[in-house]
Amino acid sequence: MRQTIFEFCGFTAHCVFEIGVPSKLSFHIGRIHLTDDSEYTQKFNAEDVILHPDFKGTRIDNDIALIKLAGKIKLTKSVAVRVKSSARTERSLGLASPKQKLYRKKTLEQTLVDVVDALTCISSDCDVLGIQLTTNMICARGQEGACSGDSGGGMFFKIKDSWLVRGIASFTTRKIIDGLCDPSVYTVYTDRAKYMAWIADARLYNR
Repeated sequence: MRQTIFEFCGFTAHCVFEIGVPSKLSFHIGRIHLTDDSEYTQKFNAEDVILHPDFKGTRIDNDIALIKLAGKIKLTKSVAVRVKSSARTERSLGLASPKQKLYRKKTLEQTLVDVVDALTCISSDCDVLGIQLTTNMICARGQEGACSGDSGGGMFFKIKDSWLVRGIASFTTRKIIDGLCDPSVYTVYTDRAKYMAWIADARLYNR
């Protein structure tokens, strides 16, 4: 049986655009604990960071990057790669932290979120979202909201028996209540479906 391997990871541009030297990045694929690897973890250094050409550090639009790994990811029962989804479902699975103090959780967590239309999203915070929200983004909210360290987490839509990635956590109009992240505000995700042509070209010309 042919072994399926991958060498690129999708990420948010704002997390990596100031790093400059790819060797400063390392990726632990399959890890669910912040500091502990397991027998299923695959570790890679970064070979290259490919930012979307229209991403600007002063604005959050086109917040997407590809990381070329210095090795190839092997798909296993613990490591899966999903393609983009064009589904119109209103329920999705996001890798976001729960309402918490402003420090990173030690274990990867998930929550169900509801996708809303742009007008509903903007009306929740016109000062921020009225300026920042674009057609390249998806707005969603659930019982738990995004918090510090959640950027780059995936939003997944369930299609039949598969979870397919559609969004990448980008930013939130974070409000602070007693030192806690506020789950009532919307999280904005980069809509990966809008960048499929760029992703294909970037992978082709950066092999």
